[in-house]
Amino acid sequence: MPHDLFIKAVDGLPDGLKVPFITDVSDDTRCRLCNAVTEHLLSDPRGHVYCNPCIDVLTDNDGMFACADCSWNGSRELLAKNWKVAETVRGYIVLCPKQCSFECSLQELKEHYKYCGAAKQDDYVSCPLCQKVVQRREMGAHCMYDCPMRPELCPFCNCEVAISNMEHHKLSCDWRPAACKHCGEEGWTYKDLRERHLPICPLKPRPCVYKPFGCTYEGLSSDLQGHRTQVNHVELVHRQFQRVEAVFKESEKHFKDQHRELRVALDEMAAKNMTLEDTVQQLEKKLEESSHKLAEMSAKFENMQQGMQTQVKKNEESVVECQQSLHEAMKQLVLIGPEFTHIWKVQPYSHLRRATTAAENKDLSSTVVSTGSPGYRLMFSCNITGQHLSVFMKIHSGEDDDLLPWPFTGRVIVTLKNQTDPQKDIDKVIVPQGVDTEDCFKKPESCGYNCKFGFNQFIGIPVLENERKGFLVNDCIILQFKVLPAVNPPPLGRDAAL
Repeated sequence: MPHDLFIKAVDGLPDGLKVPFITDVSDDTRCRLCNAVTEHLLSDPRGHVYCNPCIDVLTDNDGMFACADCSWNGSRELLAKNWKVAETVRGYIVLCPKQCSFECSLQELKEHYKYCGAAKQDDYVSCPLCQKVVQRREMGAHCMYDCPMRPELCPFCNCEVAISNMEHHKLSCDWRPAACKHCGEEGWTYKDLRERHLPICPLKPRPCVYKPFGCTYEGLSSDLQGHRTQVNHVELVHRQFQRVEAVFKESEKHFKDQHRELRVALDEMAAKNMTLEDTVQQLEKKLEESSHKLAEMSAKFENMQQGMQTQVKKNEESVVECQQSLHEAMKQLVLIGPEFTHIWKVQPYSHLRRATTAAENKDLSSTVVSTGSPGYRLMFSCNITGQHLSVFMKIHSGEDDDLLPWPFTGRVIVTLKNQTDPQKDIDKVIVPQGVDTEDCFKKPESCGYNCKFGFNQFIGIPVLENERKGFLVNDCIILQFKVLPAVNPPPLGRDAAL
């Protein structure tokens, strides 16, 4: 039975195409990292094969390749093309991925795929009448002969009715042929029989005129007169009158009881109304007293407000004087020390990698730290879920922001520590320059933070996780952030004024 596999780096076919393979595909002919079937394979000295895109991922900046299947690592130049595996892949028997009936080798599929029109001819659509899904090319025949909802003319009324409902419609159609069951006369439709013939049919039984009084006799018009003369209907009328009289007396009694209950309820409501009127008068009196008290309190509040406004004005003048004095004093301070260093240990690394891979937020973040007192407040973050280690930092707002020069111009050295050989530390420098990064280094809004800045591809994850490299030791990596003062710091301006 065919099994679908993805292909990659096969000449003439798009990457990521899902192809049904009839031949069983050996694991030795599939990339060890992405499991795709590929025509261009390279193998390491231990026989593990990879496609070119995955080899790029597993190679570091020094051209060193780290095998994802074992502990071998070495120069990328040691990887060799495996022509035998490539020929095997080209000979695999497959089906056309456009779902036509063509069966061929993967090599022959390259030419067939260009001109195969099966996908356009065999697409499926829904019938607009019955909603059944059929092939587009068969839609005309389906609507003409097979669709259960196709319209058909009723032979009696000439109305269009779905063929699946035709039998039910014929049984209830007003224009179907009918014959009178009383006199047997034919040639009528059910509509005419009901509206024109039955009201005047001489053989249709008619009820007695005393039916409302309980007489159940039905007969022809000629028999009704004899029935009225032979049967005494006075007794029926009398019994009906007695029943009506009993109902009337019961209704009269019920009415009197309801009238009595309504009178009692009305008296109770009148008493409650008098109580409410007394309560309203008392509330009006209290409202008048409260209005007088409110007027007195308003007058006192206005006097207090005027006094407070005067005091606030004096305080504002004092604050301005203090700000000017403090501003002059801060010009004499060294706002940032000679340097600031923060060490961040990311551990346990394997647990954090699994947790962030499954989480919606892929970033790990440190606590917010300050470069001094006063100083900038910084937060560091990293991402260990992709193919590369990403390292970023961002500036948070702080209570010292009005005392600091802006924009931030300190140089930042980010170091990935080599825990076995310090001489192999990886250092990268952030210099706050360029129009594209202005939003990262400006003064942050109150209780907010700026955009993050840093490195998307600090080092490849396979290299980082290779224990022989010395960066991952005891399930821990160490990042060092060193902030150096700017060579030409900006002067204190509006952003630095209190």
